[in-house]
Amino acid sequence: MSQFPHTIQVAARTAIDDNGVPAYGTPVEYRANVQGARVIVTSPEGVQIRVPGGRIFIPGRPAVDIGARVTHGTNTYEVMGADPGEVGIPAPSEFYARLI
Repeated sequence: MSQFPHTIQVAARTAIDDNGVPAYGTPVEYRANVQGARVIVTSPEGVQIRVPGGRIFIPGRPAVDIGARVTHGTNTYEVMGADPGEVGIPAPSEFYARLI
């Protein structure tokens, strides 16, 4: 079995309108490993809570920004953070995302 058995689509957040609704660019497809996980999100009031989400591993160093939309099957996620990994060591990029 492949280390990256899933196919995902990543769309960069391009804008947020006056009502707080995000707009996204054209999705780009990647091979990935998506693992269900609880992620910590900080509310506008500063309260940290754990919400359903996932850890997403993509080979190499793709340009995935905070706020990007990730679609995996019927699940849609918002990227909340990234693990930059170690400089100079080839490894998959790791992203943390919440279900939306």
